[in-house]
Amino acid sequence: MIETTHQWLARLEDESVHLASLNCRRSDPDRRLDYDGFNLANCDAHCRLIIRGIESVLNSANHPTAIAKNLLRTLLYRGTYGAFAEIAAYEWLARCHVSYIPQVPLTSTEVLSKKGSIIDGKMFPGTYFDVKAFGFIGRLIDILKSKLEMEFPNQQVLISDSWDTPLITLSKLIESVSKVAVELRKSKYIRKGSLSIRIKEKQRVTVTSRSVEPYKMAKENALFPYLDAKQFTRNAPFALILVTHPWFNSGIISNDFAGVDTQFTRAMARRAFMQFSRDTKPLETVCKGIDPTITIAQASELLSAIFFLNAWPPDADPGAPTRLPSWVYLNPRAKHRLSHGHMAFFRADNVHGFRIDGFADDNY
Repeated sequence: MIETTHQWLARLEDESVHLASLNCRRSDPDRRLDYDGFNLANCDAHCRLIIRGIESVLNSANHPTAIAKNLLRTLLYRGTYGAFAEIAAYEWLARCHVSYIPQVPLTSTEVLSKKGSIIDGKMFPGTYFDVKAFGFIGRLIDILKSKLEMEFPNQQVLISDSWDTPLITLSKLIESVSKVAVELRKSKYIRKGSLSIRIKEKQRVTVTSRSVEPYKMAKENALFPYLDAKQFTRNAPFALILVTHPWFNSGIISNDFAGVDTQFTRAMARRAFMQFSRDTKPLETVCKGIDPTITIAQASELLSAIFFLNAWPPDADPGAPTRLPSWVYLNPRAKHRLSHGHMAFFRADNVHGFRIDGFADDNY
């Protein structure tokens, strides 16, 4: 059983001379793995995916050793969840035989950020992309629950009812967790929007319920793709890659049962592309560090595509996550449009399935 960062590194290095050459154990301390790291480190298939992803970075243009080393160190020490998502995206691109350059620095004349930005990559023939871990609602509710349980160490915290809650609302609850705890101490039960939060004595078995309505969840979180819009490129196609994985989202977007996950991803992408195409509000109301003259409508034209990437390893044991496809949605109103032809190469090696929707007959 792997429990520390050095043990995990030793395992990865034993299976890859390229990772061993990065010499991370010589410079970094040994620490106990967090929950996410423990699960990844003790799964053969996920370790193989991580090795393939890091090696693909090393084999990309300019052989960026420093980038690969920093990505591996981030995985182990600073942000396991986000780093794994980025590694999984690189691994997927390589598996689909798509050449890319990782970590591309761009100036303020090339991206919306007033100070310029380093985005996660550029895939050939010329589409820039950025990767976001898409744990979404389930991930934030887990964080909220964990922080509240620190306030009530001798009790258990239950969060139930509807999870069709705006991410902004959940983020604010997490930021003000001490105030939420004060309310819970008074009444043991509170409601925050559609969420029910209560504390009770610890029991061996506890059953909670939740509901997720895909169209409502998409409506409540339609602005999510614009929360980091300062990385959108001005003069070339830009794709947002949202990495999904059942371990990081409490079962939301996990097996596309009855087509629910497809309904949600499509509805969210369609809203991102079309709902805001005439929105004249300043983009800085959603994303800081933006030229105040840029509107949300102008930003919507620069979002060429949204990928929802299933990061479950293709060589893992059979199970529910392997039934989840990956999706790409193309913006029919984009300034720099991508076509189905541009996306064809992503079908090259995708055992989970790959669905493309360009909204050709649903653009109104």
